[in-house]
Order: sequence, then C-alpha cells, then structure tokens
Amino acid sequence: MPEINDERVGATLINVFKIDPDNQQPLIDEIQENVESMSDLPGFVSFSLHRSLDGERIVNYVQFESQEAFEAIRDSRDWEEQMSDAMATAEPDPHFYEVVLTHESSD
Repeated sequence: MPEINDERVGATLINVFKIDPDNQQPLIDEIQENVESMSDLPGFVSFSLHRSLDGERIVNYVQFESQEAFEAIRDSRDWEEQMSDAMATAEPDPHFYEVVLTHESSD
C-alpha cells in the first residue's frame, strides 16, 4: 500500500471526478486499464483510486517525485485518446497538494 509520507513524493495530485452513478464503474474500469502502464514512467510513485458509496464521485490520489515529473508524464501521453466514453461523462477537478499531517491507529 502506498505510504502518504513517502520521502520520494514531492507532489500529490488529487482529482475528484463528479459522475453519474451509472457511469462510475465504467470509468473505474477505464482508468484501471490505463494506469497499469504508469509504473515504469520516470517520477511516478503511486496511484490510488477511491469510489464514493453513493456512486457520484471517484477520487484519484496520485503521487509523483515532483510536479515537473507529473507534467512530463502528462505531456508524453495522449490521455484524451486513451480515455473515451466514460471520461466524457465525468467532471474532473484536479489540484496539487502537499502532506501536512498523517496519523495512524496505535493498534
């Protein structure tokens, strides 16, 4: 499981996709098909995907060594061509974040 406080992480992209519940699983499937190829890209650290229980959102949590590494990955691929029908139904809201606090159970 990815560590949120991983020392290699210089940038975290959190993208919340607002989506019709009927399209939630198709978009998850599409993202899953496309994310497999990211693991060998320079600067990529980890990728986590979360679905809301009401079916109206998908949250994508991606860690990179730097924001520049993300931009290089983004610019090197034709994402629109790979993500088709399901992505067209989503309203993405991506932003970069930095970790300011993590806390774990003592168990």
